[in-house]
Order: sequence, then structure tokens, then C-alpha cells
Amino acid sequence: MSGLLSILQPLPDLDRGYIWMGDEENRPIETFKLIDLAIDVKFMQRQWSALSQVPFVLNRPVGSLPKAQALSQLDDGILKNVQGILEIAVAGEDYLSPVLASGKLLIGNQDDKAMPQDKIALTIWLT
Repeated sequence: MSGLLSILQPLPDLDRGYIWMGDEENRPIETFKLIDLAIDVKFMQRQWSALSQVPFVLNRPVGSLPKAQALSQLDDGILKNVQGILEIAVAGEDYLSPVLASGKLLIGNQDDKAMPQDKIALTIWLT
């Protein structure tokens, strides 16, 4: 329904298939039901059913979307993607830790992992 209604004027009953719609002077008039609107509502209901079965990311959990992942349920941090699931990355494992003791250097070891070191080793090749 659209338009302005006076509280003092009760609306008469509507025949099946009709709705109230506001006219140019904001008075309710009886008109045919909007078939397109009914079709759109049914289409959205089908889409909602499909969405409830699809995994995707939301800000907050929604009970009717059980396969959605809610960001609000994760701790603060850097996100990582593990086979389509978002998780919080772990410092020192997924990325270099932002903490490094004073006077230390990060140098790659034999496994190509950055490790805190006191000094740099140099290898000199003589030919």
C-alpha cells in the first residue's frame, strides 16, 4: 500500500487480487495486484533458498545462512585463505613477526626461513 491514510477513515474490504495504492492526492484507491511484484517476491524467495546453501563471507552471522562465514567471529589480525576458508594468519609462521629484538638481524637459514641473528656470515671465494 502507498499513500496517506486518515486514522478516522476505515478502509473497506478489498476483493481478492486487489491492493490499495495512493493516487495523485495521496488518497488510497483500489487497484489490481501488482503481478510483477508478486513474481519478484517469489523469485527472491527461490534465490534465498539457493543462497542458504552457498558458502560466502558476511560481517556478522545470520542464522538462515548456515554456510556463510562471519568475519566478526574471527580474532583481529591478518586474514589468510586456507582452501576457501578465512583464518587469522600466525606471526612467525605465516608471515615475519613484527617483533625483533634490538641489535638482531633477520637472516635466511638453510630452509629459507628468516631467523634472528647477531651477525652476518660471509663466504669468500678465491679464484
